[in-house]
Amino acid sequence: MTGQIEAIVGKICSSEKGSFAVCHQCGTGEGGSYPLPLEESITFSLESWSQRECPPEVGQVVILGEVRKFARGWRAKLARPVVL
Repeated sequence: MTGQIEAIVGKICSSEKGSFAVCHQCGTGEGGSYPLPLEESITFSLESWSQRECPPEVGQVVILGEVRKFARGWRAKLARPVVL
């Protein structure tokens, strides 16, 4: 999937493979519609986070890019905070 998705971080998890965030989309994608069903979650590895010195927080709005479908769900290869 191309484009970007605005999402809210719901939780931060750790596993033997590394740490990741679980998000749910909160805004419309390009073209004015939700790019995924609203019940679908999107994860991203904290290694993909653009601001390593300031990790994402639960409740934070983020921009996700290069979102891809895998057997166990959607994953974003790029993740960054929404900032002014």
